[in-house]
Amino acid sequence: MNLGIIGAGRVGLSIGKYFSGCDSVTLTGYYSKTQKSAEEGAAFTGSSVFTSLRDIFEASDTLLIATPDDEIRLVWDCIVEECCCSTVLHDNKRICHCSGSLSSAVFSKNRLSVHGDKPGTGMGNADISVCSMHPMYAFHHKYKSYQQLNQVFFTLEGDEPAVAAFCRVLSQMGNHYGVIASENKIKYHCAASMASNLVIGLLSKSITLLTDCGFEGQAVYEMLEPLVTGNIENVFSAAGGVEKALTGPIERGDTRTVKKHLSVLDGEAKSLYQLLGKELADISARRHPDRDYGELLQLFDD
Repeated sequence: MNLGIIGAGRVGLSIGKYFSGCDSVTLTGYYSKTQKSAEEGAAFTGSSVFTSLRDIFEASDTLLIATPDDEIRLVWDCIVEECCCSTVLHDNKRICHCSGSLSSAVFSKNRLSVHGDKPGTGMGNADISVCSMHPMYAFHHKYKSYQQLNQVFFTLEGDEPAVAAFCRVLSQMGNHYGVIASENKIKYHCAASMASNLVIGLLSKSITLLTDCGFEGQAVYEMLEPLVTGNIENVFSAAGGVEKALTGPIERGDTRTVKKHLSVLDGEAKSLYQLLGKELADISARRHPDRDYGELLQLFDD
């Protein structure tokens, strides 16, 4: 695979650096909105700088669009206009994007211009297959995040030739991956956001309560770190997942303590506690089918 990357931010640099370690991948280089970004990406990965879409299209059999979601369709339109409708076309091109919420359907517009009357059959010698490939990971650092990608699960969907090509690369890199239907992309991304972004919001509420108790600054994080990390480790190491890892007053059926918790909360914080508390009560009931959680559930419905 001769891989060119459009977009030289955290995702583009991280995936480029990581995939460049695969024997079957040659990273051709970067094209970006600004030449400076492309130069940074090329320097970091030992690849080339491209100053036009036409040039990176010509040099690569696979293009990975690593731009913000709202720019992906614009990039695709430019590819079609500047590259695919030219007189110089190539077989077996693959176009992929890295969005978690968008499917490969974002490439549906103008595909007839590329493929003729029947998408996927090719027009002349132009044959382009499309897909999406999303790493379930929060890219926190432009130059360091690639070091964790060997542990990351990738989700793919789209045309079989493009999906199969990336599956081969991921297999060679030792990554776990899965292929899902296009219509499930939004639900999939929502799940990822809950596990990643919404957890941050929950921690923020906890930090606010601890600050109200008189704790400040770094001390709050030092208090929470072993509690949070230990709990998360238990979820993923326990044979029973969330059910086996769950502890605390809700799991114990301690209605008195839960009432006290609710008494010091109001507004959004109370609603959040009740909403998540109901979920935890349901988990607890699966773990302890002999216990009655009815009184707790009533508290969460009030």
